[in-house]
Amino acid sequence: MKLLPILLSILLSFNFLIAQNSRPGLATLTGTIKTSDDKPAANVTIRILNERWATMTNDKGRFTLRNITPGAYTITASAISNATQEKTITLTADQVEKLDFVLNESAQELMEVVVSNSALNKQTNSVAKMPLKNLENPQVYGSVSAEIMKQQVITSYDDAMRNVPGITRTWESTGRAGDGGSYFALRGFDAQPTLINGLPGLTSGNLDPANVEEIQVLKGPSGTLFGGSFYSYGGIINTITKKPYFNFGGEVAYNFGSFGLNRITADINTPLSKTEKIALRVNTAYHSENSFQDAGFKKSFYIAPSLTYEMSDKLSFMVQAEILEEERAVPPVFFHNNRVDPLDFKNIEELNLNNNLSFTSNDLTIKNPRYNLQAQMVYKISEVWTSQTVFSRGSVRSNGIYTYIWDDVAGDNWFSQYFHKEQQVTNTTDIQQNFNADFKIGKLRNRLLVGLDYFNRSIVDNGGGWASARNVTPQGDVNYVDPYTGDTLAPVYLTAASIDNLLAGTGNANSNISNSSYSAYVSDVINFTPGLMLMLSLRADYFDSKGEKTTSEDDYSQFAVSPKFGLIWQPVRDKVSLFANYMNAFIN
Repeated sequence: MKLLPILLSILLSFNFLIAQNSRPGLATLTGTIKTSDDKPAANVTIRILNERWATMTNDKGRFTLRNITPGAYTITASAISNATQEKTITLTADQVEKLDFVLNESAQELMEVVVSNSALNKQTNSVAKMPLKNLENPQVYGSVSAEIMKQQVITSYDDAMRNVPGITRTWESTGRAGDGGSYFALRGFDAQPTLINGLPGLTSGNLDPANVEEIQVLKGPSGTLFGGSFYSYGGIINTITKKPYFNFGGEVAYNFGSFGLNRITADINTPLSKTEKIALRVNTAYHSENSFQDAGFKKSFYIAPSLTYEMSDKLSFMVQAEILEEERAVPPVFFHNNRVDPLDFKNIEELNLNNNLSFTSNDLTIKNPRYNLQAQMVYKISEVWTSQTVFSRGSVRSNGIYTYIWDDVAGDNWFSQYFHKEQQVTNTTDIQQNFNADFKIGKLRNRLLVGLDYFNRSIVDNGGGWASARNVTPQGDVNYVDPYTGDTLAPVYLTAASIDNLLAGTGNANSNISNSSYSAYVSDVINFTPGLMLMLSLRADYFDSKGEKTTSEDDYSQFAVSPKFGLIWQPVRDKVSLFANYMNAFIN
């Protein structure tokens, strides 16, 4: 802030710099500006109204204006937070006139104003699983706040990700079982939004932004703190949800737009006791939209209640849930090569895709209901140690028709469209116990994390088989010729009855798979000086896959160790940070 008055003083005192003495026939104006408590007022702007002459007072409250053409003028004195004062004066040739002002404010009231952005999250517990400022973390991460999403009128979780540099959506949510959520490219690897508040939060469909407080994108391998049960080579996408607070508040909003967009949201928070610190917050949303293409729609209902109870200064509880019901008609992904041979088409123009066509119908829908439950207990053991116990339980489903388009015979411009009956549920359970400490060994400050993590995932799949229904071109032509035999097959129309009939003879999966991982991890941030830190982290992970419950032949297990190291140096403390790191990831 001190730089601005200096620069202004240089600019406004230009006449003073080029002439120490007034030229003959011109006048000079000098004076002193004082505060209401009789102290010099520095950095006050003195200006001749509607003229070019202006300057600023020095540290002693003095000012001088030279080379003023004789005449009658209005002189103004103004400072930040102070009402402008005016005085009228008449100057004659070669006159040196003295003019003083006394401001209405005291010296304390005129102190510099420091403007800071309270919405900027400079410290977070979820990125490193310990209280750590962003300049103390040797891992790059970006974030999108709820305030930014509100200002941009964002109605889609995927659209919010456009605010994060270095991440790009590769395809939208397909709704298919297992990995039907949106895919993103993060440092060259696949990434999906699979964490909610640092805990498992799988989805086969879309995420609703109504309950999002912040989206964090951790860049680089992240297996040390978050394990190998999710994509973590390129980074992790972690969604932080809104939490209750202890006074009444909320808002209700309605958004509408083109292609039938209608969205109603509500965010209501209320304390539940006048004597106890108990608060309830409920976020809910109803969303419906159509498509710019010839078919496609989405309808969803979302509700997320959360309850916080601070029993004492040492003990607090929080329970929160998310329930999402969603149904969509999803355009198929266009796989135009076999992932081995070079691409026949490098872009949409070469493919000559008619992007007004959906290659589906509103009768072929997929449903992706989802629920997620999290419970947390935080207990402050002492001034040094804090315990956090967390539990999460989730369930995601895929029910309906999934379709994709595949280039069976390269180079002929005809693509086969395949269909599949989805009927799968994935259930997850996660239990974590974390201990955080902040202590010194000699002169070295240590911020320590010690944690245990149990994660279980079970997948029950009763979906049908796969079948090709027709051949299409990117321009929308259709035929029913078998690409391998050349026989013309009976037409299959894009209706639920027709596709069900096509898939009737493909059988069912009847699969039931379960796997678990058992992990222990430790992370320590050591301060050699306030601006020089070292992070040492390590995770040990044992993965046990039971495979199909009907047989033990596909059972297997593996053990992984994931280290992470980082050296942080702040040449300008809390302003500039330089770091080097080694990070690791693995997949179970």
